[in-house]
Amino acid sequence: MTYNHCMNNTLIQQLSHDDIWAITPNNRLSRYWLELFNHANQHKKTWQSATILPLQAFLQQWHQCISPDLLLSPTQAFALWHQCYPKSLGDLPSKALAKSTYQAWTLSQQWQTPPTSTSNDNQMIFRQWCEHYNTQLSNNNWVDPQQLPTILLKKLKKSKAYLPKKIIWVSHHDTPTRIKELMQALSQICACEHWQTQREKHSPKHVSCSNHQEEISTMAHWAYQQPLKTSIGCVVTQLSQHFTEVKRTFDHVALSLGREPANFSLGAPLDTQPIVQIALQLLNPPNLPLMPENLMISVGAISSWLLSPWVLPHQETAKRLALDIHLRETQTQQLPFNYILTKAKQYCPRWHQALLLHRQLWQSLPERFTLPRYIETLIQCLNIWGWPGNTLSTGAANQAQHWINLIQQTLRPLHLVYPQLTLKKAYAQLLHETQDSQAPSTTDNVSNIHVLGALEARDMPFDALWVMGCDDQAWPQAASPNPFLPLEWQQQAELPHASHSKEWTYCQELMQSFAQQPVIYSHAAWDEDIPQQASPLLEPIETVTIEELNLAPWQPPYAMGSLTQHLEPMPNDKLPSLPQGQYRGGASLIEHQAQCPFKAFAMHRLQLSPYPAPQDGLAPILKGMLLHESMAYFWQQTHDQQKLLAMHTTELEARIDESIKHAFLQIRDEHIFALTPVRKRLEQLRLQHHMQQWLALERQRPFFKVTGIEKPIHIKVGTLQLNMRIDRIDTLKDGSHLIIDYKTGQVQRKNWLNLPLLSPQLPLYGLNTEQTTGIAFAQIKANQWTWSGISQHNLDIPGITTWQKIKHEFSSWEAIRSHWQTQTETLATSFAQGKAEVAPTTLESCQYCHLQSLCRIRNNVAV
Repeated sequence: MTYNHCMNNTLIQQLSHDDIWAITPNNRLSRYWLELFNHANQHKKTWQSATILPLQAFLQQWHQCISPDLLLSPTQAFALWHQCYPKSLGDLPSKALAKSTYQAWTLSQQWQTPPTSTSNDNQMIFRQWCEHYNTQLSNNNWVDPQQLPTILLKKLKKSKAYLPKKIIWVSHHDTPTRIKELMQALSQICACEHWQTQREKHSPKHVSCSNHQEEISTMAHWAYQQPLKTSIGCVVTQLSQHFTEVKRTFDHVALSLGREPANFSLGAPLDTQPIVQIALQLLNPPNLPLMPENLMISVGAISSWLLSPWVLPHQETAKRLALDIHLRETQTQQLPFNYILTKAKQYCPRWHQALLLHRQLWQSLPERFTLPRYIETLIQCLNIWGWPGNTLSTGAANQAQHWINLIQQTLRPLHLVYPQLTLKKAYAQLLHETQDSQAPSTTDNVSNIHVLGALEARDMPFDALWVMGCDDQAWPQAASPNPFLPLEWQQQAELPHASHSKEWTYCQELMQSFAQQPVIYSHAAWDEDIPQQASPLLEPIETVTIEELNLAPWQPPYAMGSLTQHLEPMPNDKLPSLPQGQYRGGASLIEHQAQCPFKAFAMHRLQLSPYPAPQDGLAPILKGMLLHESMAYFWQQTHDQQKLLAMHTTELEARIDESIKHAFLQIRDEHIFALTPVRKRLEQLRLQHHMQQWLALERQRPFFKVTGIEKPIHIKVGTLQLNMRIDRIDTLKDGSHLIIDYKTGQVQRKNWLNLPLLSPQLPLYGLNTEQTTGIAFAQIKANQWTWSGISQHNLDIPGITTWQKIKHEFSSWEAIRSHWQTQTETLATSFAQGKAEVAPTTLESCQYCHLQSLCRIRNNVAV
C-alpha cells in the first residue's frame, strides 16, 4: 500500500481517468472534491465525470452488486435493534438506552469483535441484545450497515468484480480496524493510494474573550470582515450545543452589513420549527384521535390551530381570533371537546367543518394498521387543515417539504420492521424520526463563510479559519467510553472517546490539519459565573488581544439608527376630536389619560386590550368580581350597621355563605369550566375568611347606612359624558356620604392630591354629590384588611385621615374638590381634543403596559 502527498491538481488529473475512484470519509468532502473537479474542467465543452464517493455509499453500492441480502437503512437497523431488546429483561427500553447500546454495536462491528464479557449487568444486557439482533438479521437475510466491511471482506475472496483499477482513499484518518483490513485486502486486487491534503503551514494565534457571547460575536465580526472572494471557516467545537446562539449572532451581523447569511453544516432540530410543530400538534393522539364528547383538550393546542398561518390559511381569520379569545377567557387549561365543537360552529363554521372531518378521518382507522396506511391518513389530515398553504417563505417551504420527504423516505420503510402499529405507537415513531432530524441547513447560500464542527472542518481547505470554544473543558473533551463494552478493550483498541490520551491526540491531529491555513483559536474566560482556562494545547500558540485583530466597530441591527430611521413616526399634531355625547370607558379613561395620553387613545379610541393568556385557575380579576358580588349581596340584605351588629355568629356566617353562593351564581355560566369543585371550595373558604375579617372592621365603625350599592352614575366631565358605577355609598350619622371602592390590590391615596391626578376614580365618584365628606378604598387582601382614605372631618375610622393631616398645598376641603374638578375636566378635554402623544407621566405608567410594541417607547427613552 502506497502513501502519497500531492497537490490538488494531481488528484484532479487522476480522477479524469475512467477507472479511478476517489473514496472520502464523509459526504461533505465528496461534495467538495466533486465541485473542485467540475470547476477545474469547466473550460471544456464536455468532460468525463469523476467517481467520488463517501465511504458508506461505496460500501453500499459494492454490496448491492455482489449480494442478494437486503441492506437495511440506518433507520430500519435502529428500529429493529430497539425491537430486539430481550423480553426476559422487561418492557422495551427508552430510545436513549437503545441508542447507547446500538452505538456499542456499531463500535464492535467497525473496530473488531470485543472479547466476550459479562463482568457487569450492562455488558450482560448488551450480549443478550446482540444475540437476539443477529438472530433476526440471519432469519430474514438482512444486513446491518455496520456489518458491511466484515461481509465484504468475506465475499471479496469469492468475487473480485465491480471494482475499479485504482482506488484513491482521500483524507482518511483514525480509520476503524475493519476498514483498514478491507483497504489492505483491496490493495491486493487493485491499485490503492492514500491521499492527504498538504499545504504550507501557518502560525496560529490565540484570542481570549470575556464570555461565550463575546467570543461568538467576535468570530462572526471577524468572518464578515474577510475579503468576499476568500473561503472562511468558522469552527464551533460544540456546535449542536451552541447552534441557536451562533446562528442568531451570525444572522444579526449579516443583516447589519447587508450580506448573505453564512452556510451552516448543521440545521436546527426539525421538531423546533414552527411549521413542523403545528403539523405534529394536529396529529397528536392524546388530543385528536376519536375525540369523544367528554375528551378534555388543551386550550393551548386549540389556540395554536386557530392562530397558525399554516392551518386553513387566510380563512375566517377574524372569526378564529374571536373564538380563541373566548376560549382563553374561560380561565382553564382544558376544555371538553363538545364545548369546543359547539363554540367553533358558532364562531367559525369552516374551521368547525374541518374539525368534524378530522375526527371522522381518524375514526376510520382500525385499531392496528400499517405504516403506509398511517402515512396516507396523515397526509389526508394535513390536507383537511390546508397545511401548509401556498404562500410560504422559502425557509418555511423547505422545512415543510423536508418533513414530508422524511415521512416518505424514512418512516415508510419502517413497515419492514413494524408490520402493524397502534395509533399511539405510530405517532411516537413519527415524533422520534422528526426529533432525530435537522431542518435543511443553509448550505446553498452564496456566502463565502462556513460554520461547521471540528471534525467536519478537517482537510477542508479554507483561506482563513477561526476555531472557538477551545477551553480546558471542551478542547480536548473528557473521555466518554461506552458503558456496554469492556473498558480495557476500548482503550487498547484506541476507540474514539475511550481515554483522555485518545482525546488529546485527536485534538492535536485536528490542529495540525487546521495549521494548513491561517487559524485563530479562541476561548471564553467565563461560562456564566464559572471561570474557564484556555486549553493546555494552546500554550505554545501566540496570544493576541481582540483589539489587535483590528475589527471595525459594529452594533447589532436592533441598536442601529439606520434601522430605526425607517420606522414611520407618529405625528405630533392632534387626532380628530371626539363628537359630543356619551363615551364608554368611565373613570379608567381619565386615569389612562393621566398616565399617558397615548395609552388612553389606544385603549379607549382604538379599543386595544391585552391578549388573554390561557391559564389554569381563577384569574385575579375573577376573584375580584366574586368579592364585589359577595359584598354587594350582603349589604343588599343587611342595609346598615345596626343589623350587622344584631347578628349572632351563626346568623352572620349563614349570611356570608348565602352572599358567596349568590356571587358564584352570577359567574357560573361564563366560567363553568374554571370553577371546578376543588377550586370553588377553596375560593369559598378564601371569601369567607375575607368577609369575616372585613365585617369585623365594619362593626367597629361609627353608625352608617349603606344607601348605594353598585350604583350607576352618569356625569359630564369636560366635553365627555361618562358612565360609571360606584361600588358603595355609605350615609353617615350626619347625613353626609362616604364613597367606598373595594380593592384587592395595592392602593395609593397620595395620587388623589398629585398633579396630574393619577388616580381619578374615587375623586370622580366624590364629585357626583355635594354631600360627599370622604372617599376611601376598602383594601381586602391576604393578611391585610384596612381602610385607606381622606375625609373632610374626622370619621373615627382608622386609615381614613382628615385632609388637614396629609401633606399638600390645599387650604380647604373645597379646594381639594376644586382640584379634582379642574384636573378631571382638563384630562377629559385633552382626550376629547385628540391629544395622544407618547408621554408617560411616570415610569410606573409603562411597567405593566401592553402597548410598548405599538408606541415604541423604548426607542426614545429607557424604560
